[in-house]
Amino acid sequence: MAALAQAAQLRTAAPLSNLRGDLVVASYNLLAPCFVRPVDARTGTIQEFAAFKWCDDAVLEWPRRRDALAQTLRQIPQDCDVICLQEVEFEKEGDKRVPPAWLTDALAGFEIIACKASILERNAKRNLRVVGKDVAVASAVAVAVGRGWSVAWTGEHNGTTEVLVGVEKDGVGHVAVASVHLDAGSEDKRVQLLGATLAAARARMGGGRNLRVIVAGDMNAEFKVGSALGAVVSPEDGDAADAIRECTVALRHSPDASELEAWAELRRIARFDIQKTLRSGLLGRVPTGATRCGYDHEVAGSTAMRAWSLDHLLYSPATLAPVARWATLEADAASLASGLPNASWPSDHLPVAAAFSVAYPSGPLSEAATAGLRRLAQAEADANAAYAAADADDAAADAAEKPPKGGGKKQRQRCKPTPEAIERKRRRRQRRQDHHAALGARRAEFVAALDEHDYDALEARALLLRLEHHISCKAPDALETWAAATLEPVEDLL
Repeated sequence: MAALAQAAQLRTAAPLSNLRGDLVVASYNLLAPCFVRPVDARTGTIQEFAAFKWCDDAVLEWPRRRDALAQTLRQIPQDCDVICLQEVEFEKEGDKRVPPAWLTDALAGFEIIACKASILERNAKRNLRVVGKDVAVASAVAVAVGRGWSVAWTGEHNGTTEVLVGVEKDGVGHVAVASVHLDAGSEDKRVQLLGATLAAARARMGGGRNLRVIVAGDMNAEFKVGSALGAVVSPEDGDAADAIRECTVALRHSPDASELEAWAELRRIARFDIQKTLRSGLLGRVPTGATRCGYDHEVAGSTAMRAWSLDHLLYSPATLAPVARWATLEADAASLASGLPNASWPSDHLPVAAAFSVAYPSGPLSEAATAGLRRLAQAEADANAAYAAADADDAAADAAEKPPKGGGKKQRQRCKPTPEAIERKRRRRQRRQDHHAALGARRAEFVAALDEHDYDALEARALLLRLEHHISCKAPDALETWAAATLEPVEDLL
């Protein structure tokens, strides 16, 4: 894919302002009302992070917060193409759970995508058991309709904490966008869900260096050097002190030697899996700052304000580049002093957003690569003809010994294959396997000889074919699948 012209400096704009870009994505954790000062049935108490001891009761009243959230969301869509939402509290409508009316009104002109009703129902039962509220709380993706981008597909395994959607635009193609709400207590689970989300995008779109993906949401992690999630966005490993610090934060106790060893392995796996998925390095992270602020609940009885960078926009840097973002709490001294929610912001998280420049499909194949592809097509045609000729006698013998039609199942079962037929079947199977292996080896050799431009151009074509024919691609990129003796005609790529 054609290289992106990286902006010399990322532009920072005021929250809720227009950003202007090829694709503008926002993310907002709404703070579901059922999670405000609930008594947890498992402990019989209100958990510290949900107590909001720094907030006046009036700030937390749902009618006030609901109206303020609606007002905020009405401001977000000015030029926003996709909004990733977390902690949407769904309403019951008959036997279904649907987005609340206040949300659909606020996001008029947006299509809201969430997980299946059965998954929402299971979540509602969980919430009834834990916080005493029969409500489903889940993530969602809202896509602006009629602004150029539209919903191309939705993820097959969407759940309450992750929703994957493909959006498309004429002349630009597809981008996978995911809204995620990563686990609040386990770095291992956070790594797993992020990896699974990216793998799902790769499987649906074909992946490789041409994969365009944005993952946005409340990730309950700060992506610091020394952490496992930090390893997926930065090549820096830091020192032993960084690893110990981040492992201590994740485990909430001082780690022993075995726990530090497991932590190092988790970091290694996290980075390796991302590199394998993207084929172009690590994820990019829009440099948003702190988005949550309140009493430091990690210190018992603390009334000191602390801010955390928990909401992020991650992206595939080979195909997408952020050109502008909203400022976060670094530009809001009042909220840093009072905490969130407050009179200005109705959620305990600040919304984040970024405008992206989208890499357009690569240019045409070079003359040399086009000529090589034609030679490959001719070589395959010759090989197919030779295979058919070599197999002709055995195929004719099989046809001659085929049981006659009719006579019923029992008569056909009595026609047991002769030893010669069994040997012929084995020989034909081996011949077919050898033929396919030779085709795959020839294609792999051709792909390996391509330079970066021709590789990306050809992969873009292979990816487009898979999208047009709705073929799921399980390999790291579309060309690897094509080169693995898939028998998709070479001529399709010319």
